[in-house]
Amino acid sequence: MYSQDTPLKLNRFCRDDEHRDQEAVIPCLTDKDTVVQAVRELADELGHTPTQRQYLRVQNLRGYPPIRYVIQLFSSWDYAVLAAGLKPNRRILRVRPLKDENEKKARAIMALKTATEIIGYPPGVTEYRSLRFKLRRTDWPSEDAIFLMFDSWASALSECGFDPMDPRRRKTVAETLRRFRGRTVVAASELHRSPYRRMVMKEVLSDAGIVIIGRPSLGGRLSRLLVTAYEMGFPELNGHDRGRRLAIRLAKGESYKEMGEDEGLTPSRVCQIIQRYLTELVLG
Repeated sequence: MYSQDTPLKLNRFCRDDEHRDQEAVIPCLTDKDTVVQAVRELADELGHTPTQRQYLRVQNLRGYPPIRYVIQLFSSWDYAVLAAGLKPNRRILRVRPLKDENEKKARAIMALKTATEIIGYPPGVTEYRSLRFKLRRTDWPSEDAIFLMFDSWASALSECGFDPMDPRRRKTVAETLRRFRGRTVVAASELHRSPYRRMVMKEVLSDAGIVIIGRPSLGGRLSRLLVTAYEMGFPELNGHDRGRRLAIRLAKGESYKEMGEDEGLTPSRVCQIIQRYLTELVLG
């Protein structure tokens, strides 16, 4: 909130007539009457009840009170519309007015914990919003209201006792555990191409005791053959001693060039030898 000692350029909704004509740079603190006036003015111009998105489009151009203040004053956009004597664009569930901030926070924490039980991990902002609309849980506070109560989404998750993990990392962790459930070995080429997500997937797989073999550049068919051979323990085959030895080194992450220099072969020849061994072993 703004301090009373802080000089502000007030917008046209402020009651100070001396500054009424100045350009609105920082919106002044408003009350409910100011918000109601703005909503009614926009409704008269549009000819119907304005939506929250329509209000957002013009709030800076016309010096309307910011939408975050509207949500803070009325708990939701629909209640601001009702206070202006207009009919909301969608049906809302009338809930018992909240008495204090502690009750609001308790309701938000309960909503976050319920969402966590449904999806299996602490939700990000987008996941919470989607789940709230999908289940039509109008008793859950909006993500904007949660931001106002806790200052940040990470703080809200911390209040719930959850790890405020980055949403992108949380999604990668959940995807990795779901995709490789029941596996003991994974080819490096199966990991995500993004460096950040690849790093996260390696950490998750390492904690789960899953082995990563090969190189990211391997093709899909060769990676599947290598994984199968690893699970079989790279058994010996007559006439394929060199192929077996090179396949084991490939599983450790060595490149064709490195192995070719040691064996006196070209990288393409190394690849051919490994493919012959793996094909003979797996496909017979």
